[in-house]
Amino acid sequence: MLRPGERPAVVWAFLYLFSVLCGYYILRPLRDEMGIVGGVKNLPWQFTATFVVMLLAVPLYSAVVARFPRRTIIPIVYRFFAINLLAFWLLDRSGVSEVWVAGSFFVWVSIPLAASITMT
Repeated sequence: MLRPGERPAVVWAFLYLFSVLCGYYILRPLRDEMGIVGGVKNLPWQFTATFVVMLLAVPLYSAVVARFPRRTIIPIVYRFFAINLLAFWLLDRSGVSEVWVAGSFFVWVSIPLAASITMT
């Protein structure tokens, strides 16, 4: 049973987690498709790159999140990832090596879920 005044926090928490998971599950099929652009033989290297980047990114992200209030950091993080999506789209359209863009996208999409779970 919710106490008076807790309902808005529960609704915002639900909406936050729903939007994170919804976005991830929309991008995950694209990530999987992009992962095989360079060939199935490169998938182990992409998972290794994901692991290494996650080892670096999650502690850094956690340290940043610990220093700022959630009310400040959540909009910044959302804007950062929206700008990243636009950057990947521009890279895809600009003629940069498809294999490198696809591999980077694979690693990039694999990282945010772990980072966003750290924040909740």
